[in-house]
Amino acid sequence: MANRIFDVRRQEVTHTTELPIPLLESGVLLGCEITQAQCFICQIEETDNTRNTIQIQVALKIAYMIKTQCQVTHVVKPLVFTTTANLSIPENATVSCVVQNPTCESTQLENNFVVTTVHAFIQLQSTGTEPIVIPFVASCPVGLCPTNLTAGEVQDTNNSSNKNATADNVNNDIKE
Repeated sequence: MANRIFDVRRQEVTHTTELPIPLLESGVLLGCEITQAQCFICQIEETDNTRNTIQIQVALKIAYMIKTQCQVTHVVKPLVFTTTANLSIPENATVSCVVQNPTCESTQLENNFVVTTVHAFIQLQSTGTEPIVIPFVASCPVGLCPTNLTAGEVQDTNNSSNKNATADNVNNDIKE
């Protein structure tokens, strides 16, 4: 049995949402950064024989930097959204996902709200194990078998080695 990657897909996702941040009542938004990003496979639906539709939940923690009275404060807010993708998933395969390079942009609104847009890549992968067949020749795997020499070939190989050694000695004697 061997581990195998059946299919890989990298999909860009963008999500925009509006969040309340009470601390903005007396402060100014300086920006945001994503401190934690995870994704989870929620549901897999078979669409045809080669592709499946996967529902993915993305969970982020976003730190907002807010300046209040000459002091910078961080407020962390969760952001969760779902998206879908297509992936080939053979029988008995598992699916995993990873959030890559997430970024955020935020704009302060009135009434202590912030509009945040998140950009990220999600990499999906279906993996599994399947049997592999290694051809055998004379009870050893092809490519790993030692080359078999006949007795005459072994003797000829030894004679040619001796001839080379004698020729080298003659050449060394001439140089001296």
